[in-house]
Amino acid sequence: MKLMNRLTIKTRMILAGIVMALLFFLYGIISINQMNRLGDLTATLYEHPLQVSNAALKAKVGVIKMHRSMKDVSTSTTQLSATLAIQSVLSEEQQVYAELDTIRRLILGEEGKALVEETTSLFAGWKPIRVEVEELVLQGQRDAANQITRGKGADYVARLERKMSALTAYAIHKADGFMADARKTESRILNNTIIFISIMVLAAIGVCVFMAVSILSSVTTLKQAMTGITETVDLKEARLEGRNEITEMARNFNGLIRRLKSQFWLGDGQNELNTALSGDMTPDEIMEKAIQTVCRYTGACAGAIYRLEDKVC
Repeated sequence: MKLMNRLTIKTRMILAGIVMALLFFLYGIISINQMNRLGDLTATLYEHPLQVSNAALKAKVGVIKMHRSMKDVSTSTTQLSATLAIQSVLSEEQQVYAELDTIRRLILGEEGKALVEETTSLFAGWKPIRVEVEELVLQGQRDAANQITRGKGADYVARLERKMSALTAYAIHKADGFMADARKTESRILNNTIIFISIMVLAAIGVCVFMAVSILSSVTTLKQAMTGITETVDLKEARLEGRNEITEMARNFNGLIRRLKSQFWLGDGQNELNTALSGDMTPDEIMEKAIQTVCRYTGACAGAIYRLEDKVC
């Protein structure tokens, strides 16, 4: 508190403002950090589960379209229709590989990476069956090609669909895990925010109370000195330490008290001297009474008074 008394009220208010600004700045930094964490988690949630599951679904649809086109190849009646169906298969094949590349790039976890490699390898193993069907069709053996497509080809497509579904399920499972982490992070951010806001409120209250006490303590001391003078008519100086606006007021107040004391002391002394010199007395008695009264009132050990007498020439 002594240190605070050496600071002006203006300086104290500036310091309080700086403390509050630092608290809000710290709160802003923590809030931004928490939001960035939640944003990163949301981005991961989008980049992995959503994009992976979407890519897996698109790849599965692509496989189904390829199988349908292979049926068109095996049942085609002309060279042109067979060629168009084969081109459709090749186009869908490129799209499926593109989706698998997306999954390979975004999928997380060793299990997921192994799963996408197995799916890609399985998908690549379908090509020899398709090539065999295409060659049989071009050779005019449509019944054999149709039999392979509906038998071995259909079984292979079913296995691919199960792998694609496994990829989708893996991504959804990861999404559920990320959502759980997101909820935990959100709950943690909410709790941290509540705690930090509570700390800020308590700190703000503490700063305000400390500032108020540091100011009001000096004001109260000065007020008590004034009240004491009013109630007891006893001119006492206010005892305040430090250098600030209130202590400056106290110094001016004390100067006024000293001046009033001086005036009252002089007035009381004059009244006492007047009382002592009242009545019928000779000049010598007046001088003696006067010097005794003045010495007693001023606390002097001795005193002297001089009388001017006119010389008669």
